[in-house]
Amino acid sequence: MPRVREYEWQQVDALMPLSHLPVYRSLHVRRVTHIVLAMFVLSCFTAPHLVAGTRKDIHESPNALQVLVNAPLKDVIDAVQQVSGDTVIYGTQSYQREKNLMGARRAESSKAFGDAAPAGTVIYKIAEGVLAPTNFKNTADMGTITVRYVVSRFDEKNTNVRIDAVFIENSSKHVHESDGSVEAAEFGEIRQRVEQIMARHETDRMEAERIARERNEKQAELDLAARQEAAKAAAAAPIDLEQRVVQLRRKAELRVKASGTQLKSAPYKGAASLQSLSPYTDVVVLIVTPFWYGVQTADGHRGWVYHAEVENLP
Repeated sequence: MPRVREYEWQQVDALMPLSHLPVYRSLHVRRVTHIVLAMFVLSCFTAPHLVAGTRKDIHESPNALQVLVNAPLKDVIDAVQQVSGDTVIYGTQSYQREKNLMGARRAESSKAFGDAAPAGTVIYKIAEGVLAPTNFKNTADMGTITVRYVVSRFDEKNTNVRIDAVFIENSSKHVHESDGSVEAAEFGEIRQRVEQIMARHETDRMEAERIARERNEKQAELDLAARQEAAKAAAAAPIDLEQRVVQLRRKAELRVKASGTQLKSAPYKGAASLQSLSPYTDVVVLIVTPFWYGVQTADGHRGWVYHAEVENLP
């Protein structure tokens, strides 16, 4: 009967130090060890060199790392894709001078864990032509390391991640399981990527709130100034109020100088372009910065234009 052993996150940290960011609130780690009785009985009647399984026997690693990540599914898949494509197998090496094993590649499929496809998004990282890597049991030949990542949705804010790693010899096809170091190291890299992604989301959210707040404040100032001017004009002379409001609003309007002027999503040149503005397009100024204007076009689109690309109305 399989045993389930639970480890506190502090114990995993002791094996693999990881960076700490306040954005990453909680992780719960469970390492699941499966003892297959049938394989044990079979090993009693076979030679020692046949104890390792063959390719078709391996459907899951006994030392797989199973983690509940406090992040949405999309962000975790993004982090796993980054790690699976970075050419490194973490937590192992062939030679003592190496820190990690290089030369890996991402793959969409593999037979290293059998034909059964687990539920969720499955991604592989494969390193071929590897000589007796460390942290895989009883390795002494050339072969291939395969790391499998299985990512599935737990709920809206949490995601399940499972990581397996095996080494399969080229000649005998014997399967050597990781002792858990590779899985822990690979997850350490994934966790760092998730933290970076979530920190970037937080920065983007705060920047969007700042821009919206400044836009609302500027609009409120313009509206107040328009009302004050209209009140002064009504008290001083019997001029047409609507005409006066039009005059006041024109003070806050600019005109595009030439073709090719881009309406940007943020006040810097590398920001995404929302649309190209035609020459002599009139825009209303909502936000003023030293080099950029937050504007609104006649059709209601809002964005940013560089100060040198607009001019006052004639």
